[in-house]
Amino acid sequence: IVANYGRLAVADRLGTLGDDFALARSGDQDFAAWASTFAAIPDDANPLEWSLISGELGSLSGLYADTPLQPQIKALTINRLGPVLARIGYEQKAGESPLVTNLREDLVGRLGAAGDPEVLRRARDWVAKLKTDSAAIPPAIRGPMLGTFAANATPADWDQLLALFKAETNPVVKNEYVRLLGQAKDPVLAQKALDLVKTDVLTAQQKPTILRAVAGGHPDLAFDYAVANAALVNGVLEASTRAGFIVGLGAGSNDPAMPGKINAYAEKNLPVGSRGGAKRALATIAVRKAVADRLRTGVTAWVAK
Repeated sequence: IVANYGRLAVADRLGTLGDDFALARSGDQDFAAWASTFAAIPDDANPLEWSLISGELGSLSGLYADTPLQPQIKALTINRLGPVLARIGYEQKAGESPLVTNLREDLVGRLGAAGDPEVLRRARDWVAKLKTDSAAIPPAIRGPMLGTFAANATPADWDQLLALFKAETNPVVKNEYVRLLGQAKDPVLAQKALDLVKTDVLTAQQKPTILRAVAGGHPDLAFDYAVANAALVNGVLEASTRAGFIVGLGAGSNDPAMPGKINAYAEKNLPVGSRGGAKRALATIAVRKAVADRLRTGVTAWVAK
């Protein structure tokens, strides 16, 4: 199939890409099969193929977060998807297919998360204009551009986001800035975001939002903070969400110590009948670890080529 990939119908290409990835994750096929299909994708592939590949690369990056493999997967992501974004451009063209419009949004987000320098440069240029023009960023890529800026923020960038948040009067946009403040990859800035929970800068409704945002990139930091400040955190949560919130913050962790920490918190603080959230978090961690362990040899060989 790989040898004839370029001659397959789009539906068959998508099926091959999706099936090879799913079979590798389940252990029913060697990861090398997906890697070979990935290498066979032509430069002029259908936007749906690139969108699927983007999602699969993002999945791999998440599996190996905070491990030596993640930077290698991100570098490969930039190398493979960067030229695709360069070809379709950053702004919507008259008469373009909706598939291309959707792909652009996808690629900006994926490449921004990978730290693509060109996407980041453009994100910083556009965000600088928001102070005087709230519509400076093209609407179709506003979300992923802001996400790129936030994830790769320097201390000065983070302060710029905080200033935009404080100046914003639209409640929907203001809440968007709350999420962005918690998305920095830099752990020092992630801690600054958590520190806002103890201030009146955020409303009670916004504090869980920033905790979840930090947990997206720093689950261990967010979980440890919430446990250390459990009374404060539980005080801003609706009663129906308290049992699952703090334990859920740790669900994205790849630290082998996290399951024990979640169990310890649940046993100390949650009645037996309220530990469903803890069980779900533990199951999420276990499934992700099993898949990561299953694919590690194949992924290691793939990124080394």
